[in-house]
Amino acid sequence: MARFIVVVLDGFGIGEMPDVQTDRPQDHGANTARKLIEHFSDKHLPTLARLGLLNSVYSVNSVMQRSETANWGKSMLGHEGCDTFMGHQEIMGTKPRSPLQAPFKRYIDKIEAGLIAEGYQVNRIYRDALALLEQGEIVNILLKIKNSFLPTKQILIGL
Repeated sequence: MARFIVVVLDGFGIGEMPDVQTDRPQDHGANTARKLIEHFSDKHLPTLARLGLLNSVYSVNSVMQRSETANWGKSMLGHEGCDTFMGHQEIMGTKPRSPLQAPFKRYIDKIEAGLIAEGYQVNRIYRDALALLEQGEIVNILLKIKNSFLPTKQILIGL
């Protein structure tokens, strides 16, 4: 099989998904790529232009042009909700299942046991919340768990 490169520009979306009104209404009308390209319309990004950046962002006023040689695409993601990590997994070929919707406290003991079994440091501090630590500092607090990647070996779980 020939090699190929997948370029994912996280946070550089090219339009909203159909479920935006129900799952993330504050993102209605989102198109970060178009807004940035139009704001910096005099900037030329030759590599991204050759890869097809302007092919995916239509009707943009820019010095860059559409690429006739780019092999590019965009897709409507099939997973539920607005989860960037799951979107990246789906782009690479997974088929994410619908997330479990349940109170975190119902599963906190099981999650804690699983994390400890995998070698994570776990301390309970908050009620019904999960705080992620990076080098002893809180980097994120989740109120519910979806199929998420846990980026560190030090995690705090709340009661």
